[in-house]
Amino acid sequence: YGVMTADCGVDGLEMANQLSPALVLTDWAVGSMSGPELISSFKSDPEMGFIPAVLLTSKSDGESWRAGLESGADAFLGKPFSRLELASTVESLLRLKKTENSAREQSRYLEAIFESMRDGVLVLSEQCHVQEVNPSMAEMLGRPLAELAGTHFFDLLESYDFVRLAGVESVVKNDEPVTVVFSCGDQESIALSVSGVELRNLDGRRSGYLLTARDQRRAQEMMLQESRQLAELAETRDEIERRTEG
Repeated sequence: YGVMTADCGVDGLEMANQLSPALVLTDWAVGSMSGPELISSFKSDPEMGFIPAVLLTSKSDGESWRAGLESGADAFLGKPFSRLELASTVESLLRLKKTENSAREQSRYLEAIFESMRDGVLVLSEQCHVQEVNPSMAEMLGRPLAELAGTHFFDLLESYDFVRLAGVESVVKNDEPVTVVFSCGDQESIALSVSGVELRNLDGRRSGYLLTARDQRRAQEMMLQESRQLAELAETRDEIERRTEG
């Protein structure tokens, strides 16, 4: 490993800010800033909070270990420790960090897809309260994202809508999209084509629902617009070819 060293906690924190290291290894006593204080300082920074930290200490009392845990230390090594213990701890934390980084990147990728989808998306709790909603859905309903969060799904529907009477299961258990009439406040209501699936925990228990909604009229308009754009591009290309041949 490439290793950088600091003479005290203050210097170590400054170095961590500058270099964003893969891992921080610190003694308990490191000058005016203790090891737990150093760890707590960079763990509270959103840009560095994911960096694993190992705290080296000869302290064995419960109060000290509790202070270390509260600082955010990911591992403790009691003195004296062997080189094998140190290497094993470092390798384990770096493997865990790699896994977490991959999960974080995947989460960002999925979030980008969620935000950019043309179809509306609603993530509901098991009690049918809105947990997540994407911009397309908010635009279809003519409501701000913040207003939709926490709202009960049925409160978004017109009082006469079938799903409000039959429940979300009527959407989830249907093989074909279901037409759902949403209330848009002071605006006209809107009928959307909705499909859904159940969300389940690792133990198989239902945790909520994922619904996707499409405005068929809007989809048709967009297809028509794209067709017109393609036709214009084709005409432009033909005109350029004619001029080139001339």
